[in-house]
Amino acid sequence: FVGRGWTSSHRLRGLAVGYFRCRYIRPDPKASGEAQQKVFDANPYGGVPRIQVRIKGKKVPNANSFTDSSTTPYSSMSKSYSTNPADHLLDFLMNPRYGRGLDHSRIGFTSFSTAKTKFNKTVTYASGRTGAMLPCNSVILTDRTLMENVQTFLQNMRRGMPYVQGRFRLKPLDTGHPSDPQNTTPTITFAVTENELVGGLTIEGQGHRDQYNQIKATFPDPGNNWEVNTVIYPEEGSNKDTTLLAEDNGRRLIKEISLEHITNKNVAVDIASIVLKNSRKKKIISFIATAELHEAQVGDIITVTYDSLGLSAAK
Repeated sequence: FVGRGWTSSHRLRGLAVGYFRCRYIRPDPKASGEAQQKVFDANPYGGVPRIQVRIKGKKVPNANSFTDSSTTPYSSMSKSYSTNPADHLLDFLMNPRYGRGLDHSRIGFTSFSTAKTKFNKTVTYASGRTGAMLPCNSVILTDRTLMENVQTFLQNMRRGMPYVQGRFRLKPLDTGHPSDPQNTTPTITFAVTENELVGGLTIEGQGHRDQYNQIKATFPDPGNNWEVNTVIYPEEGSNKDTTLLAEDNGRRLIKEISLEHITNKNVAVDIASIVLKNSRKKKIISFIATAELHEAQVGDIITVTYDSLGLSAAK
């Protein structure tokens, strides 16, 4: 690269670089046509070879290595390959080159560590197979804004990210245990009774507009040469599908979702099943509460007991 503007400072750091040596045997121009043909036949390539490589991905910080009291800056963090989305989002938020470049004091590390622990747990998927709860192969698209990329991260891991007391925290959007997906007992932040209510409360059910009986989820499938594939839950004609259709008077209600970071078919089916269940069981409870509820944060699980409406520790 001498004379082309390259110096010793151009080290290509942060890039995946491969070096390949391809040997081409040149025939002797003075040899007979038969001898030259033998040389051509002996060459391993008929032309310039097309090289394809499979790259695991960028090394990222380990969310389990830090707590809210950690003071390690991003540049000094030990990094390794990971398929855990909590690690991916943490890297994106702190990376100064293509991410937000947040200082360590702005990150709620403990919440990221708790989420990572849950994502790594072995579960039984809706398909009946078993594996890690939520492995991801996250891709950052540079034509999107920072906010759009963060939203894609959160949608694929079914999480919210509230900003609490100066720190971004990763919070689950479900009613399960915060770190153990096999534990059906959630951590309750606050038990609301009529003593904490100012006035009454309102309960709203979901109509057909927000209720589905079939979910179609698209995802990049490594088994299909990384082309987009589609999974359907429940499968058409299955017992569950027939039951849900009957409940909705035979009307097909389809929701399509995109799982850009999910590359495991079983995980895609599992997420589709959760989206469907949430749509059919979701209810909205609205009320004004006393100052005691300041203890709860966005994403926390609370219970509501209201005898007049038959609510007993409803989540």
